Amino acid sequence: MYQSYDPGMFWAAFGALWIFGCALVLIVVWHLRSKQRIEKLNLIHQERMRAMEKGIPLPEVPELDEESRIEIKPIRINPKWPLGLGALCL
Repeated sequence: MYQSYDPGMFWAAFGALWIFGCALVLIVVWHLRSKQRIEKLNLIHQERMRAMEKGIPLPEVPELDEESRIEIKPIRINPKWPLGLGALCL
């Protein structure tokens, strides 16, 4: 039998795809950025190892120190986040 078009079902599917699509895009971007950072660190490491093998003074890498430094900052969470989340879901 022929089923009639249900606009509510369309919007439910659209909403689910929108949410999961955004999450998937964020995960892919995060992965690509971390992969790029690892490749950059490997390239710097290889360059420094070759310089040590040949007895050349090690190249200065100021950006390596800035990128590898981990700063622990206190996380400030807005106490009204559940309200905002509820408004977003609504």
